[in-house]
Amino acid sequence: MPLKITKRTVKRQIDLEDFIKMKDEMPFKFWRQVSKQVNFLYLFGGSAMVFAENALETAWTPEQCEHFMQTEDCTGEIKRVKATYKNISDEELPYVVVATKLRDRFFNTYPGLMDRIYAEKTYAGLKGYCRSVFGATRNTIELKLAGKDDQKYNSAMIRNLQNITSNQPIQNMEASISKRAMYDTLLWLDKNNMKSYPWNEIHDSADWVVHKSELKRLLSKIKYQFEKQVPECAKSPIKLKIDCEISDLQAGDYYKGGRHPFEFGIDWDNFEGEENPEPTT
Repeated sequence: MPLKITKRTVKRQIDLEDFIKMKDEMPFKFWRQVSKQVNFLYLFGGSAMVFAENALETAWTPEQCEHFMQTEDCTGEIKRVKATYKNISDEELPYVVVATKLRDRFFNTYPGLMDRIYAEKTYAGLKGYCRSVFGATRNTIELKLAGKDDQKYNSAMIRNLQNITSNQPIQNMEASISKRAMYDTLLWLDKNNMKSYPWNEIHDSADWVVHKSELKRLLSKIKYQFEKQVPECAKSPIKLKIDCEISDLQAGDYYKGGRHPFEFGIDWDNFEGEENPEPTT
């Protein structure tokens, strides 16, 4: 879908190729980083205060917050914030109010997300641990044994453990799928006597050294292997989707500073993943 942007006083439309070219330029680079920060924070149930401190206060002016509060009718949010944060300053108030409004909209848009977060926290509080679908377990016995004094004097520790319980099952699921996919792809590379090989893996990020002649073939295999349905997640209606960037070191690209596959003739979103892709001629 074309995006309408304003540059100085001239409106023009940009397509995907234009957007990709500008994604590392300001202000797009800054907006992308803030968006990633916000999405990650909310996926694991971050609070409005944390959202305000980590995103809004670095990106919005007080005047922008005041304008938002007036145009979006934040009367109810103002009362909630003042009741929740008794000692909040006049400088902090507008940011937390805006964050509260945006947070509510986010979770109203994805109602099942907060249900999952609440279920994970409740389970950890009752059992003293959380567990991913692959069986990895994180002990949170403090949540099970916490009393009123802990809620009062160790609230930061309690909140941190609760955040862990909503984070761990998802993070481990992604990491487990990634490790299995990397192993299966490595076996396929060895079987086909290919020159490419896996180089690094951190959490849910996989790095590969790819021979140019094998690029499309390997990417097809990787997309199939990483996005295919796995038995442990068979009941989930959501398919795992992966992103890809390519760094051509000989062309001056640097590690973690690569380009979109589009620049290498690959339409990644519509690129077909195959279990056993044949060599291209």
